[in-house]
Amino acid sequence: MSKTIPVLNVKQRKELVDAGFIELEKRGRASHLILTDKAWAWASDAFNQSVPPLLKLNAAALEGLLGRLSVYMVKNKVGLGDLLAGENPVSYESGPNAPGIDKRGPDGGDARHTKNLERRICSAYHRLAGNQWNVRVSIAALRKVLSDINRDDLSALLCRMQFSGDYTLVMYPHDDPREITPEDDAAAVHAAGRDNHIIYMGA
Repeated sequence: MSKTIPVLNVKQRKELVDAGFIELEKRGRASHLILTDKAWAWASDAFNQSVPPLLKLNAAALEGLLGRLSVYMVKNKVGLGDLLAGENPVSYESGPNAPGIDKRGPDGGDARHTKNLERRICSAYHRLAGNQWNVRVSIAALRKVLSDINRDDLSALLCRMQFSGDYTLVMYPHDDPREITPEDDAAAVHAAGRDNHIIYMGA
């Protein structure tokens, strides 16, 4: 919280929490501000809004750039995280034509097989979270429970679920590198330009 830019006072933090844009999470002795899916959705949709003058930035030029980025993202179905990662954007589409995994599956099925795997992921997460939602679960633990699913397929499924908009699923890395175990490293899912070790899912 102390490293947040811009600095938020207590009133501003409360307003954002009450509006569902951020969550406060205690990790050890430190308090962290977590962006919610609602915040990321707002960021993706806010490109066409007017930009207030910030420092010495040219607001008109920034508005023009954001407007073009918005059109590009919608046209190419590019996730905001990949756009910000500075890598070649990956298109994450929902539905049976979503890229990233073999839709036939090991049993020769079709998109229904993919949906069944996604339901299994939701169920496994819920069990690992103690039959709760909105709880941190390590991807390493998820891989153990779903060890019969090919590693690359599971990674692609998690990316698809995060960026398709069909699920309330977010992956993120450990904030403290000291928390990362060799098991976490081996299980990490690379998405949005980073290695993610934690999964967080809503109902």
